[in-house]
Amino acid sequence: MKRIFYLILLVFLLINCKSKEVNYIEYYSKINEADSVFRYEKDTLKAIKIYKNVFKEFEPRNQYGKRELEHYIDFCDKFKMNFGGKKTLRKLINLEAPNREYFYGYGILKKYGIDSLEVVRRFDKWEKSLDKVLVDSFKVAFERDQYYRKNFDEKLLLLNDRKNEDLILKLIKSNNFPTIDKIGYAGGSDYPIKIITLHIGSSTKRFEYFKEELYKCVKKGYIRPIVYAEFVDRESVFGVRRDTTNSIYAAYRSPHAIKDSAQVNRNRRKIGLPSLYHNRDMIKEFERYLDVMYEKKMKLKSKNNQINK
Repeated sequence: MKRIFYLILLVFLLINCKSKEVNYIEYYSKINEADSVFRYEKDTLKAIKIYKNVFKEFEPRNQYGKRELEHYIDFCDKFKMNFGGKKTLRKLINLEAPNREYFYGYGILKKYGIDSLEVVRRFDKWEKSLDKVLVDSFKVAFERDQYYRKNFDEKLLLLNDRKNEDLILKLIKSNNFPTIDKIGYAGGSDYPIKIITLHIGSSTKRFEYFKEELYKCVKKGYIRPIVYAEFVDRESVFGVRRDTTNSIYAAYRSPHAIKDSAQVNRNRRKIGLPSLYHNRDMIKEFERYLDVMYEKKMKLKSKNNQINK
């Protein structure tokens, strides 16, 4: 009887886990909502509540350009609310490890008892945890992607794109997708997957199939929606199914005229992207943030140089 009971329990748990499979499009949409509430409604407490609920359901991403976990921590600290203390801050450090060069100067760490030595240790530990085989594979893939674009040979360029296409599809099927936590920023690019998939999208003969697989990666949280959107939009500019009459997501810089911005915004929201207006404001803010972080970096570098003299 006990064996039957445990078997039934196991089946129930497996079914339950499958039915609760995460969909990160919901995550990205909620993050956009929280940002909109703070940015346009000026309701920080409501934004905190949305962030808190979404971080209960999903592992945070702290996306490039959105910095949602940073915002949540800063807002909670401002209102003296509990955000999870050191545990959440250490989660943030791990998320920012790929971008460690611009992380120094984040003063709230010191306030909660995390010094620069611990930050460096955690960055180093993260770097050692990368999948070295996958890192090397994508260094090769990125070099392969770039070589015949710099030394132009269309036939060999397309051949290399096919090799990279086969590599990515193989990794998707084997549940070993090269996420940032596995390969960092391998290949000398901020996000090699984004560059490689863009080029695949404009030449692949399996566009619909590849698009479907990338969409699954968005839902699983492997890639950001913008990677998928740029892949789709770029194909319509340079690909074999070229259509220069409109843009689906207005994600890729292109000559497309946006005929129907309301439809574009609906398309964007379906995959977890903010509206065009909202996105423009987020980009402007992030550019200011990068300028501030660059100034901090230069000041720190100058200070270290003076100490070492």
